Amino acid sequence: MRYLIDGYNLLFRLLRTFDSLQKQRTELIANVAAKVEKLGLDAAIIFDSHYQPSESSKHHLGALEIIYTAPGETADEFILKMLKDLKDPSHITVVTSDKVLANLCRTRLAKTMAVDEFIVWIQRRRKAAPDQPKPSPARLLRPLVAAPVAPPPKKKAAAAKERTMDEYEKIFSESLKEAEHLQYNKRAERKAAKGKKKPPQKKEHTDKAESDMARWLEIFEKESHPQKDL
Repeated sequence: MRYLIDGYNLLFRLLRTFDSLQKQRTELIANVAAKVEKLGLDAAIIFDSHYQPSESSKHHLGALEIIYTAPGETADEFILKMLKDLKDPSHITVVTSDKVLANLCRTRLAKTMAVDEFIVWIQRRRKAAPDQPKPSPARLLRPLVAAPVAPPPKKKAAAAKERTMDEYEKIFSESLKEAEHLQYNKRAERKAAKGKKKPPQKKEHTDKAESDMARWLEIFEKESHPQKDL
């Protein structure tokens, strides 16, 4: 069903004397558009150009079509012309309290509804219509806690580089030369001292060299003659 609303007929039924006509018309359009949208109606509201000569157009506010007639054309004339052009006016309901207009619409097989009847019907439909579910409030998301980052794997200590026999021989030779040099200095010091006590620091140094010499000899022997697995 499509509803054609006689705009100023409805507006004059609700008119307040202390507000301007244009302001009340704007409020009426917004109110009707909201109800039409909620109830899912197919509706158009028609206004005479007599009260607003500068406006002659069609536009929509939500689901509501708003029509301003052409200059010199009344809303009654527009509605009757629309019914005449339709092949099946029976699916049209004209909302008006103008008895002359209502009778002419019924002769064209359209249905009619008085303004007061329409207001009551809208209010009943609006109360019976299920309210749209309110959007659930957005849940507060817990702040994301970064997963503990695993510490980087400890780098394994680099395996001690295996020394070749040439390296051991080089170390041995250098140690041997150092030991021979120390022994030579030791004999020279003994001859020069002729019975004098050797300074303690020289003795410690010589003993260390001799112990190093013994250690390197032992390493060399092991590397030169590796033991075979039994």
